[in-house]
Amino acid sequence: MSYFRAVVFLYFVKMGKDKVIECAFAKAFLYRSELGNRLLERYLSAEQIYHLPQKELVEAVGADVDFVKEIFSPDNLLWAEQEVKWAESKDVQLIFRGEEGYPRLLYECEDAPVMLFYRGTADLNNPKVVSIVGTRLASAYGRECCQKVVESVVNCEWPGIRD
Repeated sequence: MSYFRAVVFLYFVKMGKDKVIECAFAKAFLYRSELGNRLLERYLSAEQIYHLPQKELVEAVGADVDFVKEIFSPDNLLWAEQEVKWAESKDVQLIFRGEEGYPRLLYECEDAPVMLFYRGTADLNNPKVVSIVGTRLASAYGRECCQKVVESVVNCEWPGIRD
């Protein structure tokens, strides 16, 4: 572990910035969520994974050294800190895989996201829940389509939908 990497990481750990470490992990595995989920099943936390020797992590992910270096690079950690601050400023909740509130049904999906972002109050483990997954930068057309879907679900007369 390089000195600079260790100093940056220790800063986040000492400041109680677990969300930053988890957010950095989530970004690194954004398009490799199956791999991130397997690591979390094996090692239980992003912080524990960070402390692995580089050689062990390369073997665990079966990836090249450059990818492993990027997982918790200082740039990725600094980006994640800004992402967490953005979420806090917008009242967006961050739920990392393994935390209370992470949807139980997502554990059945091998490519489930390692981190979820949501706004408002939600019981994501309620047996009757509808999820709408989208993007932060939705087009006007995308927002219009989403509005129509939500309205049709809310106004639905099917048994069980509104119970």
